[in-house]
Amino acid sequence: MNRRSFVLPSIATPGQMLKKFYKMLEDKERAWRNSFGDDISTPEKRAQARRHFNWVDHGILRVWWTNFYPVAKGVYRSNHPSAERLAAYKAKGIKSVLNLRGISKFSFYLFEKEACDALGLNLTSIHMSATRLPTVERILELEAHF
Repeated sequence: MNRRSFVLPSIATPGQMLKKFYKMLEDKERAWRNSFGDDISTPEKRAQARRHFNWVDHGILRVWWTNFYPVAKGVYRSNHPSAERLAAYKAKGIKSVLNLRGISKFSFYLFEKEACDALGLNLTSIHMSATRLPTVERILELEAHF
């Protein structure tokens, strides 16, 4: 047998198999995460959306950790607020909310919009990435709101 004609069958290495398995788990987790939390129109859907908000979107952690700090006179920053925190912010005199997560079909936005509407707070939503630099267009869009 000629050495050149002998080809070993393609065998996945343990590292390749683990990467494939990890990707499969990520895909399943993403599908599960996106399978609920996008409707607050009925008590049952609202309860599902509340679970999505608290556990998938980590709202339960934001009960204790608010990351609320002044940025400039009359301007504050925080992590994503609950309806209760929005009411407390309104009581402190805050009139507008700038949501940098953007408009979404999921629980975090649905509950925030509902609370802002009920409280009479002005809600502006612009999608900015937490991990990538913004485009010039996005900066100009943000600037246009001030």
